[in-house]
Amino acid sequence: MEFESVYTITELEKLGSLKELIYTIKELKSEMIISSLRYENIGDEIIVFFRIDRDSYTFMVEKLIFNNIRMLIVDQRNKDLMESIQNKIHLSNNDFIGWGSSKSVTSARKTKTVEELVENGNYREIIRLSKNISTSSTIVEKAKNNISNAVFVAIDTIYQDGLRSQIEIDNSVNRLLEIASDRNLRILNKLDEMKQAGYMAIELCAQNKDYYGDLIHIANLSALPNIINIKAAIRFTQLILSDPDTFKDEITTAIKKLNTRWLGIAMDTVRKDISEEEIIEFEKLNSVILEKRKAT
Repeated sequence: MEFESVYTITELEKLGSLKELIYTIKELKSEMIISSLRYENIGDEIIVFFRIDRDSYTFMVEKLIFNNIRMLIVDQRNKDLMESIQNKIHLSNNDFIGWGSSKSVTSARKTKTVEELVENGNYREIIRLSKNISTSSTIVEKAKNNISNAVFVAIDTIYQDGLRSQIEIDNSVNRLLEIASDRNLRILNKLDEMKQAGYMAIELCAQNKDYYGDLIHIANLSALPNIINIKAAIRFTQLILSDPDTFKDEITTAIKKLNTRWLGIAMDTVRKDISEEEIIEFEKLNSVILEKRKAT
């Protein structure tokens, strides 16, 4: 399969909205394959770029431009496509076209029922709906009661995407970690849902040797529930220290980057929630890292 690169630029405070828009567009075309989003800061702005399968490239670019997202021109084909889309917009009587009776991704999304949002795993929209005072109390209550269901659907869908395609692993892990560190879910006390997203991110990394090193990153992320940090460190131990000669690079990275001080604090808060065997695995990793650091 062949892929194209998409480059956008936005203000830092609008980064969250752009990321949500990209993932919402992906929901509109289930067969679409996109890589993880990558970023480059330029002053007060940030370039967001990613790879997408060639068959979905035009679709994605159209929807981004229709929603007033600034695109970067990287080649002549890219330039010609954007000019063609801009001409369509200019000739149209509407600000946005290509969405039937809708004017944007946001307005298209509002027409969905709670059931449809749950089926799509669109828990962020359900959370917004649950807080919308202009919506009927019946719908608001239904939205509140279905937040968890939508989160679990999102987690399973993203996890399955990662299992189906190696190019999706990076993207799926990042999206699962976004759920696992979602402040809105934490405010709503959806800790079980956050933990499940973190566990699935760990398991995706464990499915592919190229991603074993990402467990170090997960172990260090302070925005996650502490038990996810500890579980990532334990999984790393199980996968890596059983064959240290094969995974010398991963061990070297752990020695340099693993935040053992932070993990020690996190362990104190979750020790009662993990098994004795897991505690032994964790302490084994901690001992190896500290010993190697002393030796260097």
